[in-house]
Amino acid sequence: RIAHGMILGADNQKMSKSRGNTINPDDMIEKFGADTLRAYIMFIGPYNQESAWNMDGIMGVNRFIKKLWANFQKPEAIKMDKNIELEINKTIKGVSEDIERFNFNTYISKLMEFNNILTRLDNIPVEILKKFAKILSPALPYLVEELWQGLEQKESIFIQDWPTFDKELIASEQ
Repeated sequence: RIAHGMILGADNQKMSKSRGNTINPDDMIEKFGADTLRAYIMFIGPYNQESAWNMDGIMGVNRFIKKLWANFQKPEAIKMDKNIELEINKTIKGVSEDIERFNFNTYISKLMEFNNILTRLDNIPVEILKKFAKILSPALPYLVEELWQGLEQKESIFIQDWPTFDKELIASEQ
């Protein structure tokens, strides 16, 4: 069992009604959605350490999700570029290790970094989006299920196998 850290108020003090520094999760879900709140809590800091609530942080995660949505609107049945193939393999390796170690903040960070790479592309190979959706699913389950179906997948993403990475491709890059 790993004890998780406390989320502090924006004033870096323990949240308390008497201090007036509480954040109502229902308000955040109404404003940003459950997936944004979930991903922000994962991203806020190391799982086992205290972290202060920051509205700029949750808005940053919301921007990430909007860019993510836009990237999933660019699927193409095109040949996979070696550079993007290398990047998805490195990302799969990194996020798999992060999840196993409960490093959820760096897991989300790696997803954001890969999403920024995709943002620079005009067209994204469908196979890349499928792999990306699978590694996004623990953090953004509602959104990713919708994106998965948008890729014309009939079965739920949650019965799919976790993607593997190509060790030889990663090693050849190093």
